[in-house]
Amino acid sequence: MTRSLKMLIHWSVPLVAIGTLARPDQTVWPILLAATLVVWIAITGLAGLNRPGPALKGWLRPLHRYSHMGLLALSAAATGVILFGDAQFGRRVLLAVLGFGALHGIFNLWRHSVLGDGALRNMLPKAILGE
Repeated sequence: MTRSLKMLIHWSVPLVAIGTLARPDQTVWPILLAATLVVWIAITGLAGLNRPGPALKGWLRPLHRYSHMGLLALSAAATGVILFGDAQFGRRVLLAVLGFGALHGIFNLWRHSVLGDGALRNMLPKAILGE
């Protein structure tokens, strides 16, 4: 899988989630979020995008995988609630997902800077990394 496709997949869900929160009156955003999640889950299942790097040892290895699975599951649940149930409750769950996503980002910053495993190289454009 190309680096560009990995970045697109990795950043599409949070960006569409923010669009869903910003425009709750439009049904196109939650539908787009659902479609993006389906693609992300399918590609993750087929290509294994959530493999931990070799620098992660011990309990951090399964934590990496379960954090991805948790974010995908919560995102899917929030999208389902927004589309088929209480949109306000779904928005609260989606805000929680974005909070967990921020923690996920901090974890990857730690991996990149402390462990030196280059975690951000897989997720950020080269222009941002200064490469």
